[in-house]
Amino acid sequence: MNDFKIKRSDLEEIFRNIRYVIPSYQRPYVWKEEQITTLLDDLIDFFDNEIKNENSDNQYFLGSIILCKVGDFSDKYYILDGQQRLITLYLIWLCMLDLIWKKYRENKDLLEKISGTFPHLVFPFFGLNRRYIPKISFETRSGIGIMLSDLIKASYNGKIDELLDSKEFKRTIKNDETKKSILHAINCIRDYISSHISNNGKDSIFNQPTLLGEFINNFYKSKIVFAKIETDTISDAYNLFNIINNRGVKLSNSDILKTVNLQHIALKEQNPYLEDYAKEWENIENSFRINDKKQKVDFDIFLELIRAIYIKKSGSKSLFAWFEEDIFKLKNTSDKKPLIKPGVEFINKLSTLFDVYKNDIDITSISNQNDIKYINTLKIMSRYIPDTQWISPVLMFNDKFSDQLSKDVSLKTKFILKFENYYTYYWITSMTRSRIFTKLADILNLIEKSNTVQEVLDSDIWTRDFNAKMLEDKLKEDIYTQRFNNYILHRCEKILCDEQSLTETQDKITIEHILPQKMEGDWFEIFSAEKHKELMHKIGNLTLITKKNNSKISNKSINEKLNTIDTMYKDFLITKNLINFIKQQNNESNLISDNGNHQYQWNEDLINKRGEQIIKLIIDDYKQEP
Repeated sequence: MNDFKIKRSDLEEIFRNIRYVIPSYQRPYVWKEEQITTLLDDLIDFFDNEIKNENSDNQYFLGSIILCKVGDFSDKYYILDGQQRLITLYLIWLCMLDLIWKKYRENKDLLEKISGTFPHLVFPFFGLNRRYIPKISFETRSGIGIMLSDLIKASYNGKIDELLDSKEFKRTIKNDETKKSILHAINCIRDYISSHISNNGKDSIFNQPTLLGEFINNFYKSKIVFAKIETDTISDAYNLFNIINNRGVKLSNSDILKTVNLQHIALKEQNPYLEDYAKEWENIENSFRINDKKQKVDFDIFLELIRAIYIKKSGSKSLFAWFEEDIFKLKNTSDKKPLIKPGVEFINKLSTLFDVYKNDIDITSISNQNDIKYINTLKIMSRYIPDTQWISPVLMFNDKFSDQLSKDVSLKTKFILKFENYYTYYWITSMTRSRIFTKLADILNLIEKSNTVQEVLDSDIWTRDFNAKMLEDKLKEDIYTQRFNNYILHRCEKILCDEQSLTETQDKITIEHILPQKMEGDWFEIFSAEKHKELMHKIGNLTLITKKNNSKISNKSINEKLNTIDTMYKDFLITKNLINFIKQQNNESNLISDNGNHQYQWNEDLINKRGEQIIKLIIDDYKQEP
């Protein structure tokens, strides 16, 4: 790291005649009401304590602000850390000036006191000069700089209300989340000031010209301090940020990767499309945030899936360390080339893989050009396999062979069926996660070295370790207590659907025990406590039903329960198959009651027979060549 300068700087120095630039790779303004009001509370409380202790030399420390000069400009800096706090203080300042103009513009004592401290302060009656208001701009969001300039002009004329109510202002913020966040911050600050006046009356510093003047004159000017750190290069500033940052919103792995990639574009390639690449990254990241409650895959996980494509091994490194050291080779002193270059090359690849993911893997947006079996398989894997590491080979396969697959989508179906068998066999037979990853790495290596889809499909890797007896023994255990319980029942449903789409429902799908977990009534006449414990979680005793119906039938008698399922709740083929099996086994023509309902039987023999049928159905599906 090169030399850097560090000094304690008060707010007057931070604000004075400086142009700050928020780099394209930094996150936008994101502070919410809680953070803004906490800062205001701290400032007011500190000021109140200082007023009571006139000779105090205490200062309010607001952490570090890390800066890097822009080119040869003496007054223009990139801000790498502290932008959230700086922008918030900036907006507080503008709101106070707006308040002064509206409420105290006739109070000459206050105005003279403030102008004495700030000789170049901008007021209409003092001859205007904006030396004490920094200019803040966003490298890839030019409209925000214009918005802040408009706010400065409005605050010095008491016209913030007028600006915020204008049609033009509302139009410009409509589709910009950063502008909306800044507007929200202004409203939070103004609401805070109004509430402080309402709650404290004449004791509020915002309601006393003398106190307000003191607050601005001595406190806001010199009592608020930063540790200002100046560096010569962005990389030094970024390294310092990683070392000392401990305030505000902590950067995620994806934030840091964004920084590194856009930094390479900005500084090394001088690419005129820097803003486009920054927006592309943000669009991809935001698409994961929109559905983050519905999906297991967030943006960091997506980047981890990409990481596995390039580095086919597991380990304890952070995601960023994998990219920095092993993929981009940024810390490697050897002559080895990066697996992919950071910057334009990586962001282009990220965009390509994102399109593949949305069209061919993400079940919320998957293309209907894919085969039904392909879509059904992805649905049950996505929904009922807790882990996400299995996605990497599917992502790599669809990306590498996109041209071949576009000509014959059935090849995708053959791959996903082979891959499902391969992955779930190891998962169901209790292989550890790390060992499963080594098996996935074998598939990633197979895809990497293969020139055609057919080479991948023809490999003996798919069935090399398969042991039908081991899988069968696992399926004979208490399925309900296994982590794969939902997956295996939905796989049975998928097999029965064949070329039909899986049943979709807005209701949660649950596993229903035919022999209930808690027996009542006539169940005790058929099953002893010992048999109940032995059989209730077996696969032959389980089916699928929607949750809203589960509570209506869970503890009914045998006939009530099965008649209700038969007449009302056969949402799934596995459940229809259950009823047909029972009718066939019970010889339904001889088991009709006076009221027309079937007289069903459900016993140990039927549970075992149905279990054998389901297990055979599943094993045969594993053995079948797609």
